[in-house]
Amino acid sequence: MVNKPIVEFKSVNYSYDNQGYQIKNLDLTIFKNEKVGIIGANGAGKSTLLKLLLGLLNPLYGEILFNDILLNKKSLSRVRDKIGYGFQDPDNQLFMPTVYDNIVFTAKQKKIPEDKCREIADKVLLDVNGEELIDKPSYKLSGGEKRVVSLAVALSNEPELLVLDEPTVGLDPKSRRKLINLLNNRQETFLITTHDMDMAYEVCNRVIVLYKGEVVADGSNIEIFTNKELLTKTNLEMPLQLLYGV
Repeated sequence: MVNKPIVEFKSVNYSYDNQGYQIKNLDLTIFKNEKVGIIGANGAGKSTLLKLLLGLLNPLYGEILFNDILLNKKSLSRVRDKIGYGFQDPDNQLFMPTVYDNIVFTAKQKKIPEDKCREIADKVLLDVNGEELIDKPSYKLSGGEKRVVSLAVALSNEPELLVLDEPTVGLDPKSRRKLINLLNNRQETFLITTHDMDMAYEVCNRVIVLYKGEVVADGSNIEIFTNKELLTKTNLEMPLQLLYGV
């Protein structure tokens, strides 16, 4: 059985106020069940790519499809219902009084009946090993707990695609390891943007390198991270696991 595309960028271009293209002729296909990492130095176009996928920006040229549905104003709400998004800064996502309230708020936006919301909250927190957090006030969460809850919120609508923006930023080593283990145990198709090369190497089976708004490499984690010439050209570092065997 042929694996179906879930996301397709077709000759997509984008520019902020005519300051040169931040995304240039981008052709990219992501298939179901892939775990994809998008890496690149600052200014490479990672955040712009995510904003285009989420419909926060519109391509100047080209088109974006999600499950063969053209992304536009008419389809945007329907597409977003199929995507779970974890913010780079979880404080921007966790604005309700308690963990439970945050999950319920997101579930209600997806038109899930209120009587099922507690069941959903229990399930997604159990899935991310955070069930003890359900009644905890949001302001009392540690950095690692915020990431866990952000992931639970993103999973609350049973997304077909999980999108995570810099998920390990600001985490201590123990919290970072817990998050990596969680991601390694997930079965969803996901797309991660990150500066954390070790996390991308460990979690993603496919890695895409952006450089000045263009895809300059696309391959397995081993292929990308053992290509020293590519890493030097794109101002990226080899994962410590490969560099030092740790």
